[in-house]
Amino acid sequence: MPTNLVYSTNFTGFSGNLQTNDTWTLLGVNSATCDGVNVDIPGNGERTYKDGKTPSTADMYAQALCNNNGGDRLGVLIRAVDVNNWYWGYYNKSTGYWTIDQNNGGTITNLAQVFEGGQPASMVLKLEVNTGQGLTLYKDGVSKLTATGTRSGTSGSGGLYGIDASGSSWDDYALYDSGGGLSIPTAMYHYNRHIGSGV
Repeated sequence: MPTNLVYSTNFTGFSGNLQTNDTWTLLGVNSATCDGVNVDIPGNGERTYKDGKTPSTADMYAQALCNNNGGDRLGVLIRAVDVNNWYWGYYNKSTGYWTIDQNNGGTITNLAQVFEGGQPASMVLKLEVNTGQGLTLYKDGVSKLTATGTRSGTSGSGGLYGIDASGSSWDDYALYDSGGGLSIPTAMYHYNRHIGSGV
């Protein structure tokens, strides 16, 4: 599992559209908005973002606290290059399915899904990918779904993606790779200090 913290934020102090803060890039048309605490989805449609960071290894994962308040699909991206190239792991609250999708050159393919209804509104979702395009979707640290992608290349950032999730939000985002930086315990110590201090 990747152990090097590349980037983390709890979106404290962010304001306006997410793409006007830090290195976040909008990969679509509709914006999500920041209220200084988290990232809010003000209406239906697609919200697609990448964090703009560059992991140093092919093994990586992105995670975020996903607050799905009656919306549809809400989750995280990994290996996000542009609007037509990414992997997406999410929970569809409307249908009750855990899902991993692939976008390869604009062609979206469902790689895997499994039904598990009655999930809570708030949960930490993590999507991990390894050098061989193996993907694992986690909920609160527990593996829910695995798949193997077919995209060529190992580049890309982490990100956020939601569809028809009006009233929902993201918080506590982090991106990890397998570089030689902080270990998970050390990284989480700094991350928790970051959340607690609001800086």
